Amino acid sequence: MNKKLVVITGASSGIGKATAKRFADLGCPTLLIGRKVENIDKYPNSIAKSVDVSNTKAFEKAIREAEEKYGKTEILINSAGFGGPDHLEAVDVEYWKKMLEVNVMGVLNGIQCVVNDMANRNSGTIINISSTSGRRVFPGNAVYAGTKHAVHAISEGIRAQLASKSVRVVTVAPGFVDTHFVSSMSHSKDREDFTTFKNNVLEGEPLQAEDIAEMIEYIVKLPQRVCIREVVITPTKQPM
Repeated sequence: MNKKLVVITGASSGIGKATAKRFADLGCPTLLIGRKVENIDKYPNSIAKSVDVSNTKAFEKAIREAEEKYGKTEILINSAGFGGPDHLEAVDVEYWKKMLEVNVMGVLNGIQCVVNDMANRNSGTIINISSTSGRRVFPGNAVYAGTKHAVHAISEGIRAQLASKSVRVVTVAPGFVDTHFVSSMSHSKDREDFTTFKNNVLEGEPLQAEDIAEMIEYIVKLPQRVCIREVVITPTKQPM
């Protein structure tokens, strides 16, 4: 694959962190964006930035600085995400707002920063990390699932607009991935439920962040004429 600029959000943990390592190992120049820049691993030909992806100006500034050094963005991986179960008996509107700002506006901001250049060059790949929650809604998961449904819809619409420009737009929807996501949940009951699901239903065999990174590498290494529009990837033992 061509060693052109790869922009990865959510690079300080989980899927974003694993994907950053994958592309660094491939020798690609990278812009790695995360909330906690001190948790972003350091690589050659890499820039790490602490950016709130819901801040359009800060996001664009980071991308333009990286492009000045490495050239135009060839691959954008929108991996930054926030949220979890939401409890209607204890509605936290600010929590909802943050989910919408990061999971939806963060994706849109990344796309806005690179889409015109990609269309003008007739080249580029945008990968939006969603979730199986973007396909199926469970009780207590309404707002988070809503943000991920939005990611699917946005990806589908923009893909259709960019098809004639040879720009690929891909949605990757993982199931249960063993990341910090569970430990960051604010309610202890939610953490307990997810841990029980991991140990009893999945029998301790959830997906690893590296599994998703490997899938992303496979997607981008395909010829530009090939677009895998959507990938749903779950642990084999996850029933739904």
